[in-house]
Amino acid sequence: MTHRENRLLLVFCIAFLVLLRTPSFFQPLWNMDEAETAVIADIILDGGIPYRDVVDHRPPLTYYVKALVFLFTGQNNLVAMRCALTLLMIAQLLLIYRIASHYISRSAALLSAFLFAFMTTTAFSPLDAFVFHTEWCVIPLTTLAAWLLLHSLAQRKHRGNFIVCGGLYGLACFAKQPAFFDMLGALAFLLFLSCSKNIRAVVPNTLSAAFFLLLGCLIPFTVVTAFFFFADALPDFIFYAWTYNTDYYMAAMTIPRRITGLLLGLKMACTPMNIGFLTVLGMLFTVLNVAASRNKGRDEQKRHILKLFFPFWAVSSCIGASLSGRVFGHYFIQIFPPFCILAGMAFEGMIAALGTLPLPRSFAHYKRRFGVAAIALFFIAIPGVLSLESLIPTIKRFGNPLRKTELEVASYINQNSTPEDRLFVWGFNPELYVLSDRMPASRFIYCTFITGLIPWVNKDPGIPTAHWAVPGTMDIMLRELRENRPKFLIDATPSNKGFFGKYPVKNFPRLQQLINSNYIPDSVAHDRNGRLHYRMYRLARPLPDTEHPGH
Repeated sequence: MTHRENRLLLVFCIAFLVLLRTPSFFQPLWNMDEAETAVIADIILDGGIPYRDVVDHRPPLTYYVKALVFLFTGQNNLVAMRCALTLLMIAQLLLIYRIASHYISRSAALLSAFLFAFMTTTAFSPLDAFVFHTEWCVIPLTTLAAWLLLHSLAQRKHRGNFIVCGGLYGLACFAKQPAFFDMLGALAFLLFLSCSKNIRAVVPNTLSAAFFLLLGCLIPFTVVTAFFFFADALPDFIFYAWTYNTDYYMAAMTIPRRITGLLLGLKMACTPMNIGFLTVLGMLFTVLNVAASRNKGRDEQKRHILKLFFPFWAVSSCIGASLSGRVFGHYFIQIFPPFCILAGMAFEGMIAALGTLPLPRSFAHYKRRFGVAAIALFFIAIPGVLSLESLIPTIKRFGNPLRKTELEVASYINQNSTPEDRLFVWGFNPELYVLSDRMPASRFIYCTFITGLIPWVNKDPGIPTAHWAVPGTMDIMLRELRENRPKFLIDATPSNKGFFGKYPVKNFPRLQQLINSNYIPDSVAHDRNGRLHYRMYRLARPLPDTEHPGH
């Protein structure tokens, strides 16, 4: 394959990715995750600080990336946000191609790039694939860190390069906490290299590389901690970005459910395009290449030894992606960079194995081309076509994921209030803030922290959840409602969005009393089947600054 042909095929991979994602640009909103982070970005641009002024349990990097997009394109510009996501994915695709072309071959790199474009768009539901989830900020940082680590080991560069590498891993942890396991995979790889005398002779100073990597990781941790400290938000940051996840969000998931979630999640992520099989095969070929390189030159040995990083990366990313035990497709975005590179490794290994077969002399000239076509057909194309059957339900769901009711409610709020008016939604419906372009009246843009609902875990109406509620959150919410005086207060429990229907307002006397004393019923909204979804209340008189006794 000529260099020009290679570039044309790489451009095709990029165009293919853009083509697959273009329909997503025209949806008003995909899901509550997209809404939550968009609201937080709005509050940041309004001068707020995450965790202190608005609560969520994700790390902060994605909020600030979206705030930067909105700063230049306008508040809640979701089309611009999806364009930014596509550009980020193109950069990721090029990183994967660059790594694979250096450590495997250009043809295998093209396959890795194509698999990334295809898998990240079609392996999951649109609600996972097309939303700017935190994982999309994780993988460019961990992939760039992986490239810098391998490049620095190959060139015997230390200190500065490894410090930057550690800084990238540390920054990725502030996009999503499980990125920490990608860094652990890199450290495990460096420690593994240091354990073998023969390997140390080829790739020296791996322990010092591990030290400087850890040192670099401390830089973003120090900067972020200092930022929240001086913003008077450090305790809130530590609690919601760390403690809540360990003591509430993950603790509510039992060990058997975590194991089941791991197996189901890996099955979902690895079945399309046969990428799970190709990844395992790629690991096998990597080990065989290292064993076969012992009698080769030092540079060739080092090149093959460094390939061992990819199995370490794949395993550690799997652990991170499945840590919570939840079967959400976007959690497994984290695994695709190493999986796609190892799939390219398998592709190249199968072609090399085919080249050793005795074939008639008349076929010798076409052996590689026939081999490429046969392997692509039987190991990738046919399994890919067969996997489309499981994607048919996903394709059918490609329509507007929002119910018409949300759009109507948001339009009503927008028409009957001013941009300065605030809104509060009792429920799990942050999309109403985004669609109506109204700022929330409380830091709780969804109310699971107040009720103890752990989404999709203790959702059954018969399961009590009060012991999972964060202490003091009801007091904070009521105080903020009195201070900010939302023009509209919406009871979203009838919609049962996010299984929040188990928390009707009547079960919370203090909230019910606040509504009865200061709001009047304004309107209701039903779905197309006539089922009640939302009760809307309009502010009737200014709320008192202090709570009345007995509420």
